[in-house]
Amino acid sequence: PNGDFRASTDTTSDAIVYSWTLLPGRTVRPGSYTLAAQYNRTSAHDPRKDAYTVRATMRDGPSSVVEGHF
Repeated sequence: PNGDFRASTDTTSDAIVYSWTLLPGRTVRPGSYTLAAQYNRTSAHDPRKDAYTVRATMRDGPSSVVEGHF
């Protein structure tokens, strides 16, 4: 649920970073989840250059990383 996470946005010189951090005392059950973010761009922006990296880190277990392009 949306209320279980703190969402934040950070901007670097070449990226917009969206983060969702699980709040203390909350858990995420195994399953599939959809995260969504939206940004406004100029007409000169080439969306083929956009990429994503998703890092899932478990408190007492392995981490997973998924990367790709839109």
